[in-house]
Amino acid sequence: MLLRSLRRFKLPLAPLSTSSTCPLTTKAQESNHVGPRITALAPVEIQPSTPPRLAGKKFLPGSTGDGFPEALSAPTDTFPHAIKIEHSGLESMEDCVTSCRGYLEENLPHNGAVLIRNLPLKTAADFSNLTQGLGYKGMAYEGGAVERQELDKNSGTYTASDEPPEAIIEFHNEMAYSPVYPAKLLFFCQQEPGKDCGGETPLVRSSDILSRLDPKIVQSFDKKGVRYVRYAPSRGPGAYLPWQDVFMTEDTKTAERFLQQNGFSYKWEPSGALVYWQVLPALLKHPETGETVWFNQIQSHHTSHLQEMPRFKDYNLPSHQNAYQTYYGDGSEVEPAVLQHIRAVTWSCAVGFRWQNGDVLVVDNLAVQHARMSFIGQRRILAVLSVN
Repeated sequence: MLLRSLRRFKLPLAPLSTSSTCPLTTKAQESNHVGPRITALAPVEIQPSTPPRLAGKKFLPGSTGDGFPEALSAPTDTFPHAIKIEHSGLESMEDCVTSCRGYLEENLPHNGAVLIRNLPLKTAADFSNLTQGLGYKGMAYEGGAVERQELDKNSGTYTASDEPPEAIIEFHNEMAYSPVYPAKLLFFCQQEPGKDCGGETPLVRSSDILSRLDPKIVQSFDKKGVRYVRYAPSRGPGAYLPWQDVFMTEDTKTAERFLQQNGFSYKWEPSGALVYWQVLPALLKHPETGETVWFNQIQSHHTSHLQEMPRFKDYNLPSHQNAYQTYYGDGSEVEPAVLQHIRAVTWSCAVGFRWQNGDVLVVDNLAVQHARMSFIGQRRILAVLSVN
């Protein structure tokens, strides 16, 4: 697992060389085997056919407030960095893995997100094998905040989210509410959404958010931190994320051990519900680039996000029984105007792309936040949360 005193696992990767005939081919491909050609994709090749509307969108917190953008911006030349695997018919899956591994090592640190198109993947097992071949080490989703289905324990493959399709998941760095979080995220499109049916995975650079936020707001969170509070009911009819599912155990002592080991305060309610909380930084220094990044889930973990979720819109819960909430680190409320500003800035900096079957998206979790648009029809995205 990855703690905030972050350690990186380095793997031996094939170096890159430039070539006039195949500029993105690794030396390993040139000297040892026939490898697939890797070509860059232009933004127009991955952008949605219609820009997804944001302003006034149902179930999107802040969309009717000040400063919110009209639509999601298209990808740029560098973000996400998109490539296509061109197969000669002679290379093996191992050749593809070798090519992608070297390419990611070279390009992910500079771009934050790399979209790989045309990989020969169809099943969850294919995706699991790819992530392990690339050297990524999946972590268990213990202590997680959304519903996910575990598909493969060895590789750490899960469904990306089991939230209803009409729900929008706001921008966040994965598991920023915990001192234990993944370094990288890998997403696999097993079933692409239909044309103009939504389901995009918007992306935004954490550094872009930071550069456009009101400095006074940044200073306040930098000084105070963020208090993340979770309320996990005991298992029962209609319970959202009971603590037994969050901590993958039926034993209270096992849940307590996880909380104690990771610095959480907690208490048990007479109802059997578990309430736990911790104050964490809102900004981090990226361990590889040295860049200061906006790393948190201030708005996506706030009760105002829950209140826009379809499943919670008719709930009238006492405030302390909401599944999660955020405060300033001193326990004071985050002002509505501050939440609106963070949301407006974040969505204004974001871009969206169109999923295709077989796509793999690799994201640096410290450098890039991600979200999910609502969708109609079929869509299935799998995920691996990697410690390295």
